[in-house]
Amino acid sequence: MIYLDDFLCLGESAVQCATNIRSSRNLFQSLGFQINTEKAVLLPTTTITFLGLIYKSVELTISLPPDKRAEALARVSFFLQAFSRVSSDLG
Repeated sequence: MIYLDDFLCLGESAVQCATNIRSSRNLFQSLGFQINTEKAVLLPTTTITFLGLIYKSVELTISLPPDKRAEALARVSFFLQAFSRVSSDLG
């Protein structure tokens, strides 16, 4: 079995998105690929998590999910504290 992951179909309207999804699905199936319908989002949506980021087309934003944002902030804080200690040791 051959796998392809992580495709994002875009369009300027819900109708165009639905057409793009249907066309892509038909193409992949005609080439012998199976669609994992449990994981796939096959209806147009204005908010989607794709490749670990949250895309919101109405607000035109891309953001981290809350858990990844908290983890990133904790890591930045850790490195800032470590840098501060190193700077004070040198200074």
